Amino acid sequence: MTARVKEDALFRLKSVLGHVDGVVRMLEREEYCIDVIKQVAAIEIALKKVSAVLLQNHLDTCVTVAVNEKSPAVRSRVVKELLEIFQTGSRVSGPFNGFRSTKNRKLKGKSYGKRSSLQHAG
Repeated sequence: MTARVKEDALFRLKSVLGHVDGVVRMLEREEYCIDVIKQVAAIEIALKKVSAVLLQNHLDTCVTVAVNEKSPAVRSRVVKELLEIFQTGSRVSGPFNGFRSTKNRKLKGKSYGKRSSLQHAG
């Protein structure tokens, strides 16, 4: 990994940490659900950018070296790793993957959020 990529990825991840802290505070203050969801989506986008920076570095360095290797086993391993990343990514990406219903959770009769009931209806 180049020093520039490391610095860029660390900067982005530290920014995400601050953003996550902000979302935690939003939840603690019981802010409007849609506002929280928008912030979570922004975090997901930021994390995808970190992955893109790291993937570009990997393609520019490790993959380039492996493709030029004489050993078919090395080339095969690198191709397999890339396929696994893309297959895993396609299974876990998307706004509602990992979504679990709150149907069976008790919400203690609270009204969540600071917006009026009319705004919650839509």
